[in-house]
Amino acid sequence: MRRCRAVVAALVLAFVATDAKAGSPGLAAHRFSPEGLAKVSDYVRNEIANGKIPGAILLLQQHGKPVYYENFGVRDPTTELSMSADTIFRLYSMSKPITTVVAMMLVEEGKLALSDPVSKYIPAFADMKVGVKTHGEDGKPALTLEPLKRAVTIEDL
Repeated sequence: MRRCRAVVAALVLAFVATDAKAGSPGLAAHRFSPEGLAKVSDYVRNEIANGKIPGAILLLQQHGKPVYYENFGVRDPTTELSMSADTIFRLYSMSKPITTVVAMMLVEEGKLALSDPVSKYIPAFADMKVGVKTHGEDGKPALTLEPLKRAVTIEDL
């Protein structure tokens, strides 16, 4: 249910754009309704205040330039750490198709290659290990951690 609300909030954000022709001149920020963006911000603040979500980050870009960015609430209610521009999220369910579309747009723009190792963008992936099923001396199945034979790529994800 919480993820559903997050998707709804993202869709609301998509509808705050005013009618504009693709490629028309002018500042990207002028194509978005300040009132609509304020409504989205208020919606997210209300969801946090009602305990429905701990926090959120909203970023809207047009033509590669940020036109709206705001972080709300905390990344983890137990630690009370605030959301920040470098907060990493686990992506689930309906986030996957959206993330895939964004990734493919980056591929089309030449900013990302499917063959790129994930560690190029997230260094924690550099020393990944994989569990290999083996048998212990007692004959029982066991997992042994071994280095990957090749790096995890964007395409693997």
